Amino acid sequence: MLVKRRVYKYLIFYAVSASFLLFEASVAQAGSTTKYSACFNQAETYYEQIYCEIKAKDPGVSLPSFIDFKKNNEQMQALLLKRKAEALNINFTMPKKNNAVSRKNEKVDASTAKLDSTDCQYLERTIKCHDGDFSIVGNKSNSVLKLGALGSENKLGLDTFTGDRNNKTQVLDYLTKSYTRYIEKMLDIGLAGATMSFTKFYYIFHDLSDQGVDFQQRFETMYAYLKVDKRSLGVAEDINAIQDLTIAHCSRLKNNMFTCDNVTTNRVYIR
Repeated sequence: MLVKRRVYKYLIFYAVSASFLLFEASVAQAGSTTKYSACFNQAETYYEQIYCEIKAKDPGVSLPSFIDFKKNNEQMQALLLKRKAEALNINFTMPKKNNAVSRKNEKVDASTAKLDSTDCQYLERTIKCHDGDFSIVGNKSNSVLKLGALGSENKLGLDTFTGDRNNKTQVLDYLTKSYTRYIEKMLDIGLAGATMSFTKFYYIFHDLSDQGVDFQQRFETMYAYLKVDKRSLGVAEDINAIQDLTIAHCSRLKNNMFTCDNVTTNRVYIR
């Protein structure tokens, strides 16, 4: 059965102040906790991910604040990061001159084969459906995680895209499957409250691909840093629901799972 996912124009690329306020709020809520998780969660492009990786490897490195970094164009961001990335042995790619057409204003209609949710109701902290209630899930302390969840052997394990990037159906099928896997693996390490929206996931896939960067490998690197972050720092387990949404802002990824978002903030619900 088909459920049409509501996806937004890519105004998030320009919503610098709003995004960074969310970034700082997530850090402030947890004090010194999950700072790398918050950074990666707010990263919307390849160079923003590299920024977060550099900061994770060397917190004292001299770089602009995240909000000021985002104000620079792609070429300037690359110049700011290049030497620092190389000094830390981080693989780095300079901008390609002939990238694919910008997607900042692209509207994506991600209609994928999903379970029917037309009879469900979004009640902020709960989604009520005919087959049960789904409750919002926040971050979890390490003590309740499965043994080995934060170990090096636990991989994100996204498949490599082997289709045609110009075939929208192939891309959406791949990204829907990959996004479901990503949400499941974020739940495994207790970071349900630090997940990115499908819209952002989609944008990053194309941005990395435009740069010739392996999407699967870059997300594997991000996941490794999140596990390091989670092993050494605590998390804020309380989580706020997103107000003023409807079920149209939600996607039922599996029988037991929904995600709902307003692009900048994402929430996971489990039956």
